[in-house]
Amino acid sequence: MTTDITKNNLSDHALIDRINQTETVFGKEMTIPAQFILQAEKDPENIAIEDNGRSITYHDLKKDSFKIAQFLNGQDVKTNDLVAVFADRNIEMIASILGIMEAGAAYVPIDPNYPMKRIQYMLSDCKCKIVITDSNNLEFLLQYADDYIETIVCLDKPGQIEIDRNLFSLDEIRKEYRSTKICLAKEDSLAYIIYTSGSTGNPKGVMIPQKAVMNTLLWLQSEFKLTKDDVIAQKTSAS
Repeated sequence: MTTDITKNNLSDHALIDRINQTETVFGKEMTIPAQFILQAEKDPENIAIEDNGRSITYHDLKKDSFKIAQFLNGQDVKTNDLVAVFADRNIEMIASILGIMEAGAAYVPIDPNYPMKRIQYMLSDCKCKIVITDSNNLEFLLQYADDYIETIVCLDKPGQIEIDRNLFSLDEIRKEYRSTKICLAKEDSLAYIIYTSGSTGNPKGVMIPQKAVMNTLLWLQSEFKLTKDDVIAQKTSAS
């Protein structure tokens, strides 16, 4: 009986060891923005995103994201700095997320549909100096923004509003910057910070590096092999 158990255990260990041999060699600097840029240069005129009757090509998405990245670098945003994204989900929000990572920084998604106290807590906890929002959420943001928020980017027209801090629109950024020379994130750079549900207390920010995201994405691609002809419905929120 003892001999049989030992043999079974050895067999189980061998099987587990074989299953866990999942190492794969990938190229250097495999990051989300680097891979996006490669795709944009490969198929610039392909549609990158469709949203409620609107669409944008990879070329134009890259152009917008580069300009946002340049703007952020011009605002002294450096590697692993945090930039909050408090906006409704649309094309411009995706451009801003890519732009943040292309600037070498990490984004902190804050869902406008969260309860007010949770939004206030997350804004206070992450202490981002720059917040990217839209006109639907700008007034709320200004109402609860603390002094540490120095600059706000509005992804559409902010309208006539009095504000005691720097306010830029995406249109202004598009006109001022030329979408060249950006500071890309590195493999070990943070990609984003996601907050937990807070079911056991206050929500806690979980830091996710670029290489962790790429590990998942590359595995998904090796298993499911998406092509440029595939379309994916994005049903979840950015947070």
